[in-house]
Amino acid sequence: MSEVDVIDEDAKHILYANLQDRKCDLWHEKERQAVDYIFQKCTFGDVVFAICEECIKRLQDDDWILLFCINCSSSMWIYKPEAKKPWLYKKGEHIIWMPGCLYCSCVE
Repeated sequence: MSEVDVIDEDAKHILYANLQDRKCDLWHEKERQAVDYIFQKCTFGDVVFAICEECIKRLQDDDWILLFCINCSSSMWIYKPEAKKPWLYKKGEHIIWMPGCLYCSCVE
């Protein structure tokens, strides 16, 4: 996954300076220490979130796909081999950006 310039370099330096205080922004049963950030442009705008080592590994594994809600930042991992409809997920696709989800109920 390549990094996209969605924020300026000064803002990135501030984020990385405070990384040791950040937890992974993705859902986990137990909090995990963030080790990096994802900077991504998507259909709905620019997205930046802190990510842990486990999540980085999943994003690099074609068996996993992340569903991420742009509106409320909730997330859910889908294990493709056990998905009810695996044909919905394209090979090489690692994140599906959603404009809303069941948690925030913003989809009309």
